[in-house]
Amino acid sequence: MKRLALVVAALFVVSTLAAYAQITVSTNAVNNATIQPAGPRSGTNGKRYLNIEGNNFGNYASFGVVDFSAANLGLSQPVTDVVSIALKMYDAPAAFSVNGTVRFWLSEDTTTDIEPGTSPLRWDATALPDGVGTQLAPVHLLGSGTYTKTAADAEFVYTLSLPAAAKPYLINQINTGGIIRLVVTPAEDGVAATYSGYNHATIRPPQLQLEVVPAVTAFNIMGNLQLGDYGGDPSAVPISVTLRQNGVPVRSETVYTDSAGNYRISNVEPGTYAIAFKASHWLRVVVPEVRVTNADVTGVDAALTNGDIDGDNEVSLFDFGALVAAFGSVPGDANWNADADLDGDEEVSLFDFGVLVRNFGAIGDD
Repeated sequence: MKRLALVVAALFVVSTLAAYAQITVSTNAVNNATIQPAGPRSGTNGKRYLNIEGNNFGNYASFGVVDFSAANLGLSQPVTDVVSIALKMYDAPAAFSVNGTVRFWLSEDTTTDIEPGTSPLRWDATALPDGVGTQLAPVHLLGSGTYTKTAADAEFVYTLSLPAAAKPYLINQINTGGIIRLVVTPAEDGVAATYSGYNHATIRPPQLQLEVVPAVTAFNIMGNLQLGDYGGDPSAVPISVTLRQNGVPVRSETVYTDSAGNYRISNVEPGTYAIAFKASHWLRVVVPEVRVTNADVTGVDAALTNGDIDGDNEVSLFDFGALVAAFGSVPGDANWNADADLDGDEEVSLFDFGVLVRNFGAIGDD
């Protein structure tokens, strides 16, 4: 049963770390255009709506361009991977809306102007059914989805697939706070999908949702450790430190304090830890719920109780026996036991006996 509990706890730690590794961020569109045969749709409605109409609609045939700013994703650190991508669009039904299929693309061309009157973009009737042709290249197909005329502000969630070839580009755009440009095209000549644009007054704007993996940034845990009843140099005492998550050790190392007892544990990844401190003849102390988020953690202090000569994490008769065996000895004697020199004066004496008596019966943390 104990082994099973450890396995379950370990799996929980792994799942917790995975959950931390991937985060979901989103941002609303900052610009959009409906590209028709004569160019981007002009007037107020050119930004208020995003129409995707197949070639059957003649002069109104169109594909859409939607811009998102990666700077608005709210990321505080670089990302190393994009796990998933989704686009939320909102219905802006019109009398001419027709159900059908649309396609979604990621364009690496974010410099081409999409504004009415100045943009070179046009609906290309020779490049059906998309109407894009070589414009806005290179583009990467992210997938397709269905438009079904429903009601104003009805939500469509399009779960897309990011090609491996497009991933380095998208990661770079995210890390540099650049524009992420999506192109929405008809997948058939008869579709007329009508969505809200980025500045519609009453209908929500397009929203890009990404699941990303931030670069792991490590931090320091710092505090003060007091070695009880000890007159020697604390900086010479090795202290075993174990970081646990949900009862499972995830990291162990030895640290040394300075002469005042201050210590540092370096390069700790974000997470919540219980930290166990154990020195040779001191009882173990566990500091629970130490949370590392996005900054160094200070003030993780502990006071260790002296008297555990035999290292079993309890001050008992066994320790008394070990002290008696070493009593009166100094370094170099045959019966010298450094762990019985509780006060650190390089002699096992009545002072050490006093420490043991004072702390007799004490038990350290598990």
